[in-house]
Amino acid sequence: MRTAILAATATALASACTYVVEGSSGEGADLTVSSTTCSIEQQGDQMVIVCADEGGTTQIDAGTKFFPRDSTGDDEPGEAPVEEGLPPLEFPLVQRCKTSTFGSAAWVTTPSSHFQINTLEGSVANNFSAAIVEHYEGAYAAVRQAIALEEEPMISVFLSPDRTTAHAQGKAWGRSFFDDRIEAIWTGSDKDFHRLHPGNLIAVTLLRHTIPAGRFGLPVLATGLAEYLDQSERGLHLAYTYHLISGSGSRALVAEFTDNDVVYGNAPLGGSLVGFLVERLGLPVVIDVFQDSSVTWGNNSFQYESVGVIDSASQLDLVLADSLNRLTGQSWAELKDAWRAVVLQTLSSPIPQVSSTDQSEIVNLVRVADLALNTDDADLYRSVLDGFYCVGMDEEARSEVSRNMVEVFEGVETTVLRIYPLQTRNFPTAWVAATRKQGEDVVSTTYYEVENFEAGWRITWAPEWP
Repeated sequence: MRTAILAATATALASACTYVVEGSSGEGADLTVSSTTCSIEQQGDQMVIVCADEGGTTQIDAGTKFFPRDSTGDDEPGEAPVEEGLPPLEFPLVQRCKTSTFGSAAWVTTPSSHFQINTLEGSVANNFSAAIVEHYEGAYAAVRQAIALEEEPMISVFLSPDRTTAHAQGKAWGRSFFDDRIEAIWTGSDKDFHRLHPGNLIAVTLLRHTIPAGRFGLPVLATGLAEYLDQSERGLHLAYTYHLISGSGSRALVAEFTDNDVVYGNAPLGGSLVGFLVERLGLPVVIDVFQDSSVTWGNNSFQYESVGVIDSASQLDLVLADSLNRLTGQSWAELKDAWRAVVLQTLSSPIPQVSSTDQSEIVNLVRVADLALNTDDADLYRSVLDGFYCVGMDEEARSEVSRNMVEVFEGVETTVLRIYPLQTRNFPTAWVAATRKQGEDVVSTTYYEVENFEAGWRITWAPEWP
């Protein structure tokens, strides 16, 4: 059932499947569809799924969020909620936003064979600079060997202890720059992005040295190779599947580019694509394609010799078709169909959720949020929010969100249905799909994004927030 909507292919629809559908109005509703009543239509610049049911014709557009239900016809989902047999509530400690305490701290440099590691005096990273050097040098050696890079560039790394400090210091939150410089956050936690994905930003940096000066790797391949080389040992097709299920990317198309992919790296899609190409062609060939398909920049757009200006998904396809055909003799259209089949197979297989321990902690978090809403306790609701992403949403803004939430909602009972892991942000993240009962008659679908900080899981996004 899951394959049907996400794949945007009528032939994949199972008969008599029921979906919980959330449209632009935000209201939840069930829709029963079958393989004989759905079709795919091009409308404007997007593909839509049109399904005819007993009440007429229902259009499901690319902005729709949904998840499959059992076709039992019962009011409750056929799959048991993940929160059966609930233990007593555990109340999270409030993580307040803080101002930076490193305003006058000096940057301290620790040199190594391939890095200049810069940390702020007194920060966690500064206290463990020797271990960080070892960590980065190991990742550097693995990536350099994998891409067969002969030169050994020196990389400058600036590690801030948190986002607020990075913002105050004028540093980025996790980025590789063209002058072989990385700016990132290092919290010291075992759940930190750089502990879980040590090769990612190093791969981005070193890959630039595989292509001629003045040229740029296609973002979808550059990002995908960084995902493949990040040493996290994740399943990249599964990561893309989670991205699709959560509605974070293109919900109506699988293994298809969007115009945004021309300029911006789509990590889940790119990782899956590169993973497939490596499985089919081998990493050395994929590196050759990355080099050969490199582009120039001019007049605010990428350009490729045989295609010209690249400003759409179709032209991105043309670049890959040209490069793959010349280097491998294989058809990009056929390769893309084979890649799509792999993703669809993953989508049609059982999709693992987060661990049982994480499920319990996240369900507890949602229950605490419900209690706060039902008791008009803004301070309690504030405790389920993070205190990490405070640039742009400071403590006062978070407190205001908490006050607004408890004013708007009452008599709420949220049932968590599924919790899927997503891409690591600064820490591991997950997408929570749930139903929310408010009063006796109103039941709707709702979604949360949560992140596993040093202090535990916290809500980082809810649809009612500004």
